[in-house]
Amino acid sequence: MGYHLEYAKSNRSKCTGPKTTCVSVENNRTIEKGDLRVGVDFERGGREGTVWKHWLCVTSKVIENMKETVESPEDIDGFDTLKDADQDKIREAWESGDVGNPIMAAKAKEKGCGS
Repeated sequence: MGYHLEYAKSNRSKCTGPKTTCVSVENNRTIEKGDLRVGVDFERGGREGTVWKHWLCVTSKVIENMKETVESPEDIDGFDTLKDADQDKIREAWESGDVGNPIMAAKAKEKGCGS
């Protein structure tokens, strides 16, 4: 399974991250042009494709899966094309296992997870 990091080229893709914590749920989960996004390659029924998520909609499980595929975030396709600040965010999330989505954090707090 391959992963890709890039800035959205248009506003035509939809986020396939968790619906209830999507940072763009009020905007029909649209990934806006220029938003940092993560692509996950898939194969299903003989068809191949890529699904996209906002960077902030990436779950800890996705980060775990990435770590099983690549050794470091620098090895993810497209990492080297990102702005330095975004590369730093990705490195931090790689280490912590958390992208810092405020909606996910609030929901976890409601459930009594974390502090």
